[in-house]
Amino acid sequence: MLLFNKPLIKKMASLDSIQLKKALAKGKIVRRADDEPIAMRLRYVGTGTITSLTMTTATNFVIITSDGGTDTYTFASGSGTMGLLADNINADGVFEAKLLDCLRADVTTASNILENTTLTATTDENGESCYELHVDTDVPDYSTVCLSPFANFDAPTGHRVVVKELRYRVNFNAAVAAGVKVYRRASAPNGKKQNTEVLLFSQLSVDDTDTTVTWASGRAFITGGVDDDIIFRIGGNGAVTDTSTNFVQIVGDIE
Repeated sequence: MLLFNKPLIKKMASLDSIQLKKALAKGKIVRRADDEPIAMRLRYVGTGTITSLTMTTATNFVIITSDGGTDTYTFASGSGTMGLLADNINADGVFEAKLLDCLRADVTTASNILENTTLTATTDENGESCYELHVDTDVPDYSTVCLSPFANFDAPTGHRVVVKELRYRVNFNAAVAAGVKVYRRASAPNGKKQNTEVLLFSQLSVDDTDTTVTWASGRAFITGGVDDDIIFRIGGNGAVTDTSTNFVQIVGDIE
């Protein structure tokens, strides 16, 4: 008679799941030029109608709907950050907000948000109607791009990202020590609660030169945890100059 060890069977099933995810992984390239990084993506989850979403850069963000009334998010000195803005919007329950090409600590009290007007609806890659706030890259003097399993709304949970290559060209007038940075941002299911980021990798940046970063001759990679974002940021000397050749790019798989 055969006796099966239940913990071993469970472990083997888990291994099968990991191997299946790797086999079904999809390659993904995200590239941002000047003023293209999406700091925040928002989707209406209320039950009424939308009147307007208006950004007054460095001052406040005002959302008016039939069911939520007027929600004003003021960018107070010392507490005006992208992370707190997303948390406060999600807590009100009228819109769902997710962070993408930014860090939670990035301030909103300077003119870092490109939009200074009433927002126009767009769609994500899943065809979901949404609104986006972009980074005015030469104001904070950095450019950022994120590889996320939740870049689009209604993405399934239980996936992770694997970064295989970074590529950039940014004019910031000089090389910067640790100017190339990679962060991991832990996330609850569906990205609704995005926690403090952790720095995983940094190195000297190269000024205004098309530069590719890989590891172990392209055979190594950086892997996030399940449902985590990986964020690539370039900059750091306070002098990014907008040019038509500037870009940041992150290449990897979503397993």
